[in-house]
Amino acid sequence: MGAPIALIYGSEAAITSVATILIGMFGATALAASNVVNQLVTVVYQINIGLSHGSSVLISHAVANDRYHEVRGIAGRTFKLSFAFLMIVGILYLLAPRWILFPFLGSASEAAVFTVAMSLLWFAVAHQFANGSQNICIGLLRGLGDTKTGLINTSVGYWLVGIPAMVACGYWANWGENGIWLGRSIGFGVTGLLLWRRFIATSSLSIHDKGQVALR
Repeated sequence: MGAPIALIYGSEAAITSVATILIGMFGATALAASNVVNQLVTVVYQINIGLSHGSSVLISHAVANDRYHEVRGIAGRTFKLSFAFLMIVGILYLLAPRWILFPFLGSASEAAVFTVAMSLLWFAVAHQFANGSQNICIGLLRGLGDTKTGLINTSVGYWLVGIPAMVACGYWANWGENGIWLGRSIGFGVTGLLLWRRFIATSSLSIHDKGQVALR
């Protein structure tokens, strides 16, 4: 189980690095602003990392004790906690962007960097929901003992959808750094949908199999 998990996290770090390189092509101002916003996203991301691991442990305990009926409830509560937190953070991003950016840029920073960073905060909101969702789904599947599906789906979402979407939105549509962030969010969003569909199918199968065993 460990190898796919390691490759998933390595792949996520890699696509973030690719996005940084693509944004760097738009100049120092875009790169500086993106790095600041990315630090904010990374800090918030730790909450979803914890929820992912926590839900994985709870689901594995439920499955080990033949309490398959608890699996969907654990998933639902995990997403409610995540989305409630992300909604609060997103509102702060949009209502108080200067206050949010001040610890990173201060009051004497270049106005251009501040302006670009404030624009990217809008995309950071969507990115946090998409990225958080796919990471939680990875944890849910891990709790069911399925790590290979996570690797397959993240590879599709990150590299077959995310990278082309970043290039298309950033360069073809000429949306610049905003397009790169949008494309990355699309990639994570597709990944989350693929993983959630797999989780629903796997958890349904587990409940069905348990029911069949009980009938026998």
